[in-house]
Amino acid sequence: MKQLATIFAVFTLLLSNAFAETPSGDDIQFLKDGVSFSLPADWKIISDEPVGKDGHYFSAEHNTEDATGVITVTWLNAHIEPDVVIDSHKKNMRAADIYQQPGIEFTAIEPVTFAGRKAYRSKYATLVNGDKMEGEIICLNCEGKTISLFMQSGLDDKKATEAAFLQLEQTFGCREE
Repeated sequence: MKQLATIFAVFTLLLSNAFAETPSGDDIQFLKDGVSFSLPADWKIISDEPVGKDGHYFSAEHNTEDATGVITVTWLNAHIEPDVVIDSHKKNMRAADIYQQPGIEFTAIEPVTFAGRKAYRSKYATLVNGDKMEGEIICLNCEGKTISLFMQSGLDDKKATEAAFLQLEQTFGCREE
């Protein structure tokens, strides 16, 4: 009976490993200036460029029909208080043409944990081309950088965007260059 239980336990372990979610070899792998993460293969990079000598801008969108998901990661090579950065992002978003007509509503900035690190977040809701969009801005300090992460999606694409953002968080790394 003990052998049967052992065989069952080994079999269960093998099955769970076989069906465990692991990042695909085709996933987007990002590594620049000590910042690293991955996104699912069905996302497409729309921008990946330095911001002068002081930072970087990366943006990707969900690459499926009628997808609305966008994920953006930016950083500056300086230590700036995350709540100050989020307030600046909120001000810039309120002034952006795309959000002018419908307006944009933000939640208060709150402390959160992102990839095991102390961070701050503000969520928002708006309309873009008549579609309701929800998003969040997360900001943290890491190894001399101030990193901002944006996730935005429509309601139809929300689960796929949240799954991609979760993958980004689970694979996120930051080290000094």
